[in-house]
Amino acid sequence: MRDALLDRVRPDEVNDIDIATNARPDDIESVVKGWADTVWLAGKRFGTIGCTRQGEVFEITTFRADIYRPESRKPEVTFSDDIEVDLSRRDFTVNAMA
Repeated sequence: MRDALLDRVRPDEVNDIDIATNARPDDIESVVKGWADTVWLAGKRFGTIGCTRQGEVFEITTFRADIYRPESRKPEVTFSDDIEVDLSRRDFTVNAMA
């Protein structure tokens, strides 16, 4: 959306469409497998299912929440049903637009 608003989408380049949802990765995978031309699961444990359809690239990600444990600086990824929880963990305003 940001690139489209800034007129940065070029018809001669592959542009990806990012989608956020409360659907869990297994559900997303199940839906897109019958619809997409290709599906990749490299980011599934982080909640992201990638796919293509008719030359368009999609990345569909489950809303996330971060849990920080005292013994680690790295967050544990958990899924959320609330878009506001997902947006609150993002570090740049442009990444928190919905």
